[in-house]
Amino acid sequence: MRPLLVAINSMYIQTSLAVRCLQAHCQGEFPAIQYREYQVGEPISFIAGDIYQQQCNPVGFSCSIWNIVPTLQTASILKKVQKDLTIVLGGPEAGSDPERILRDHPHIDWIVCGEGETPFLELLRRMQRGEEPAGIPGLAGRMGGRIVCWPPAKASPMPLLPYGKTDDLKNRIAYIESSRGCPFWCSYCLSSRSPGVKYFPLEEVMTRLDRVMAAGPREIKFVDRTFNLDRGRTLAIWSHILDRNGPPCHFEIEGRLLDDGMLSFLGQVPQGRFNFEVGVQSTDPAVLAAVNRTANWSRLRERLLQLRGETNVHLTLDLIAGLPEQTSASFIRSFNEVYRLQPHRLQLNFLKVLPGTDLRQDAERFGLVYADHPPYEILETKAMPYEFILELKLVERTVERYYNSGRFPAALAHLTSLLPPFDLFRSLGKHRQAQGLERFEHQVPALYHQLFRFGQTLGASPDLLADLLRYDFRRFAGKMPLPPAIKGSPLPRQALSRLLELAPNIAPGAAKHSLRLETFAFDVTCPDAPARRPLGLLFDYREGCRIHRIPDPILAQLMEEFH
Repeated sequence: MRPLLVAINSMYIQTSLAVRCLQAHCQGEFPAIQYREYQVGEPISFIAGDIYQQQCNPVGFSCSIWNIVPTLQTASILKKVQKDLTIVLGGPEAGSDPERILRDHPHIDWIVCGEGETPFLELLRRMQRGEEPAGIPGLAGRMGGRIVCWPPAKASPMPLLPYGKTDDLKNRIAYIESSRGCPFWCSYCLSSRSPGVKYFPLEEVMTRLDRVMAAGPREIKFVDRTFNLDRGRTLAIWSHILDRNGPPCHFEIEGRLLDDGMLSFLGQVPQGRFNFEVGVQSTDPAVLAAVNRTANWSRLRERLLQLRGETNVHLTLDLIAGLPEQTSASFIRSFNEVYRLQPHRLQLNFLKVLPGTDLRQDAERFGLVYADHPPYEILETKAMPYEFILELKLVERTVERYYNSGRFPAALAHLTSLLPPFDLFRSLGKHRQAQGLERFEHQVPALYHQLFRFGQTLGASPDLLADLLRYDFRRFAGKMPLPPAIKGSPLPRQALSRLLELAPNIAPGAAKHSLRLETFAFDVTCPDAPARRPLGLLFDYREGCRIHRIPDPILAQLMEEFH
């Protein structure tokens, strides 16, 4: 028997942890088991044809809300051309409502619900012996013309961690887990259906982590639902990572569990090594209570401010729009409070009313209207109309372009002093929409030009805004030609040569093509309250972007000679 595990990922750089876990758990008894990965954008005909040519049986698919449609289409084709093929589904999108999928898709034979390693291995054993898989805990399927579902086992042994082979991880995102399960009961999350946390042996985690780091992935993502739940394990794994060279590592953490010792340790982490994602979701206690989340915004805010101000950790903060009892005013307040923490990334998500969750069962009580198809995204609630959801979609795109891109910090710091953050991004999005710009992606210089035009509608000084945008442009867009609207009155090319004569130590060894000289009428390095005073900066692009401040006497001499 040659089992095949299949994952259809969102993009090539992503990898599937699920198929690797199943292979690691089963290959001791079924050494021929293998996995193959595809991308959502690939033609279904190619995916089905490639799987068919492997001549494997059974074929198991890992299913999520993002790949369930192409997965079912692929499975349907395979069943038509290989009638003796056994098709098994697993993963959250299949296991949360197996009866519906089996009823609507007769080409599916079995569905694994919950943790997959133990029931899938037992299914393979029964198939090899030619026995019916009746009664396997966590399995659903057809027997005697009836759809049957056996409940998962109350306790299952910890499976083996994957990564016996790592030759397909280079320059891709590698996923690993050090624990499984969640201690919380959020009603919108499938993890709340199986509360409690199980830990993989720490030494095994370290060994697998070393293999993954050595394979050269572009990033390692820990999928633990709350990575910092166990303080000792957390610090042990963090220390293990920092003792070795490796790629950035991503963790989902609970900010309120960060203590002084953890923050002190994180203060030693070099830039670019750790990425933290924190699910704030809402700062409104009533909204959080409606989805069974505990609230202590003041504690969380304090810890996040420390994390942002005292460490080099890259911080992503998540908000969810469309939660029960969440009004437009409540969401705006949460957005503004989280924005003022200045995370590196502010992620605006929309509620997914997932099958199998408590929230799906309570949807009518909360007036939740959601899409019938994956990802089951919220459309409106009794507290939040569809019109506002559409506005939030516009805000999401605008935040992505202007805040999360990281290209406009000085300009945005000034503009949010004129208008609250949410109002700013909503107004900017509507301004772009009215100009016919929102439907199209634009090159970077055009985004600077558009923000310059918009800022003036708020009453921003054109001279000051142009200076701030030029400062941002030179820091984050590099040596590209400046948009004419923010070009200012540049010094001629000869001024750079003269600067290097007057200050030979300002950028020793630099070739002129790697330097850009800019003068500003305002001190753009203090964007909250920029003083009107001449400022000269030399941008050095030999390694990233280093900025050299031109001494005032030398700047005055350059201005006198070339103006």
